[in-house]
Amino acid sequence: MATQDGKKIILTDAVEEAKKNKPHDSIPEAASEVFATLPESIYEAYRQGKEKHKGDFFVEVLMKFEPAVGNTVHPYITVRKTCPKPHFKQMVFHHDPDANKLKLLWTLTHKNILPMYHMDPLGRNKESLQYVLDYESGKLDKMADELNQKIKF
Repeated sequence: MATQDGKKIILTDAVEEAKKNKPHDSIPEAASEVFATLPESIYEAYRQGKEKHKGDFFVEVLMKFEPAVGNTVHPYITVRKTCPKPHFKQMVFHHDPDANKLKLLWTLTHKNILPMYHMDPLGRNKESLQYVLDYESGKLDKMADELNQKIKF
């Protein structure tokens, strides 16, 4: 396929493969497959971070929903020296060199699901609700700023 100016448009292998395969019937079904291997992937990123960085570092997991390839969910995991700012569909872990362990700082879901946390009368999602409240109040932004100020480069 070519554009009007003659440049070729190349489709990625992922899109071509998705066209051949039947997409998942639902996002939860697709997500369950991804989430089954997510802990291993986070641990691998953590291990690589320990090799690459001295002291504090962060593992950020961004969940991307890709409607162009059917109902697929892809986690993008990065190791960072600085703490990212909080946003939706994100999990952030902090490596504390003093304790030598990885700690979950926050996990934020899709913004369309937020009202569900506020309306849960039984409080089944207390921890998730607390992350949402901390996000809305600016506490997570403040935490990220404070962590970034203490990092030694």
